Amino acid sequence: MDQNDGLFSQNGHCGYILKPAFMRNIDERFDPENPQNDGYKPLSLSIQVISGQQLPKVNIKEGSIIDPLVRVEIHGVPLDQAKQETRYIDNNGFNPAWYDTLQFTIHVPELALVRFVVEDYDKTSKNDFVGQFTLPFTCIQPGTSPFHQMHQKCSGLYQFINENKQLGKNEVTKNDLKTLINTTEAVIFV
Repeated sequence: MDQNDGLFSQNGHCGYILKPAFMRNIDERFDPENPQNDGYKPLSLSIQVISGQQLPKVNIKEGSIIDPLVRVEIHGVPLDQAKQETRYIDNNGFNPAWYDTLQFTIHVPELALVRFVVEDYDKTSKNDFVGQFTLPFTCIQPGTSPFHQMHQKCSGLYQFINENKQLGKNEVTKNDLKTLINTTEAVIFV
């Protein structure tokens, strides 16, 4: 459900979303297992998780303090499926700071979703869910964008999306930006 909400966030959660052009072309057949085609250019995505603010307690025990960690997941074609997480911050849900950088390679950006998940680290059992936010990769825009975590109130997470450029290129042109997001600098408040 989180991914569905994220996918439809690009059109204001209404109507429908048109398939990408390469999936609508009847002359070509898209194979998600092997997405390389004529214009194939994988992208590199670097996300620096900076800090969070006022993350809620998920355990009702007296005196419990959250040990937050952030997991960033990429959902899309099988080649894009990936997840990485930051280290956990011990006993700091009020203002945790990570400054961890996570690297991803995106093969089909038109179908990729980026999901941010905040969890309370637990050494002895499964981590407790705190909140999440999902957005389409193509909706990541330069600048500062406020987002609120789904399922929780009064909490935030700062992400710095540092680079998003074609692999093998040192510079990005304006034409690249018109076809796809190739350089992105954004602070995302989740």
